[in-house]
Amino acid sequence: MPNGVANGFLDSLSASDFASIAPLLISEKLAWKSVLAEPGAAPHSVYFPDGAVLSVIKLLGDGRSVEVNTVGRESAYGLLQAIGQPISFNRVVVQIAGRSQRISAAELLQNHPAR
Repeated sequence: MPNGVANGFLDSLSASDFASIAPLLISEKLAWKSVLAEPGAAPHSVYFPDGAVLSVIKLLGDGRSVEVNTVGRESAYGLLQAIGQPISFNRVVVQIAGRSQRISAAELLQNHPAR
């Protein structure tokens, strides 16, 4: 773990990139079934799970839903929204409770603009 964090995405950042956002990361426990994003809404945070697992769920027009992605310690949710896709197209729910690092999407963009 070069950056000393359990989330693989954060750990893969260069030391300087990680240092630019590390003071802004908030460690929190995500509760089971918590809804982190809804379709059509702008997510305000980027989540870097390091123990929690997130389900990305597509809501279908007939009322059914299907899981389209799972986000765990290898990745993050909300990065696309932070760098320019202003809304979520899916619901994101905590599938397995656990820890996550969180940063405001606005702070992430301000402190590490997309290159």
